[in-house]
Amino acid sequence: MPYRVKDILKVLNDLTGGRCVTNREGWANGNNRFVITKSSNIPGKAVTELPGLVWGDPEMEVKKIAVMMTLNESAIELAAATGVNVIVAHHPIADVSSSGGVLLKVYLDLYGIAVFELHEAFHGLHPGIPFLHGHKPFFTSIAYGGIPGNIVHVGDALLEVKTLGDMIDRLNRFMDVETDEKMLAAERTIKGCDNITETSVAARCRIVLGDRDKPMKKVIHMFPHSGFNVGHLESLMADNPDVDTLLATISHDLGISFTKAIR
Repeated sequence: MPYRVKDILKVLNDLTGGRCVTNREGWANGNNRFVITKSSNIPGKAVTELPGLVWGDPEMEVKKIAVMMTLNESAIELAAATGVNVIVAHHPIADVSSSGGVLLKVYLDLYGIAVFELHEAFHGLHPGIPFLHGHKPFFTSIAYGGIPGNIVHVGDALLEVKTLGDMIDRLNRFMDVETDEKMLAAERTIKGCDNITETSVAARCRIVLGDRDKPMKKVIHMFPHSGFNVGHLESLMADNPDVDTLLATISHDLGISFTKAIR
């Protein structure tokens, strides 16, 4: 019996502990606190996050599924060219801006593609992000300071991660930066251009304050693009005075070590 789009929605809703919208009433009148409208106050550019099925026929048979961080025009074209008819994206899907200026529903219907988004619905649930960064959280908030999406972890460093250098090496190993460096060198040679760059190489994790040998025992792990501010840091430090490391993670991994002098 073939899987259908509605089956994927059920699985995703189970994985997120019931955070997805599964019916029309799920997004209306604040019934689902993970349906959030966010705006930078640029006219016409507010985005309403809708965890679950954003577009597509729930009864459509699933042929291939693609999972990605951010949906864009290139991803839609690649999906269509490779037989993918269901896309699961993490970041919110903004109409038009995600599809080359064409209305998203028109673009997706052209290729018969259903799309899910799970931004706020997955936040704070997946243990992989802290694990990659070498710590195990004992405190997690997905709306610290009352700001939806302002994710904060406070955790203890894993036994094998004793210094900032250990954390940096761990990230580079998990992300296989060495292979990316080799691929970048090969592309530069083949195309005869030394100015070509690669995101995973150029924007790798780095230490802003501290050095590789600095001990890493207790960590505040925050995400600066989600509304985190100095007041939040001061509050977390007051509650956790033995924290010795601050990790700031965005699209790439930024490792920052702060000593107790920041208090």
